[in-house]
Amino acid sequence: MSTDICAINGKIALVTGAGRGVGRRVALHLAEHGAGGVAVNDASAERAEAVAKEVEAAGVRALAVTADVGDFDAVTAMFDQVAAELGPVGILVNNAGNRGVAPRPESRPRPFWEQTPRTGTRGSTSTSTGCSTARATRWRRWSPPGSAGSSP
Repeated sequence: MSTDICAINGKIALVTGAGRGVGRRVALHLAEHGAGGVAVNDASAERAEAVAKEVEAAGVRALAVTADVGDFDAVTAMFDQVAAELGPVGILVNNAGNRGVAPRPESRPRPFWEQTPRTGTRGSTSTSTGCSTARATRWRRWSPPGSAGSSP
């Protein structure tokens, strides 16, 4: 029996905003404590790939996924990709922020006052809903023993 209170026993984790800072450290911590796989989401494909390589160096399967967490369709596709390549998500860490400080206002995809609520609030809602939807789909496929959908 494990005494590691952080052991996560092979579950697949998805960490949003994991390309740097706190998200990066969370992704690496999950890898160090027994995750079966870590999906590294970031707005930057380069940052996501770099952290995914660090996760793999820790001996854990990794997947770099670039998706706008404020876009529910992109989030749904992200969950589908993670499930297909690593397995169903068992741990979700909503860490995405506002993409950091842009050096010039014209380089931002949206004004700050639009981007922050889109990524923070809508992003957390989209990913939490996406995770719940993916889990509900899996649960509907499983029938408990003795139920009408189970086999003898």
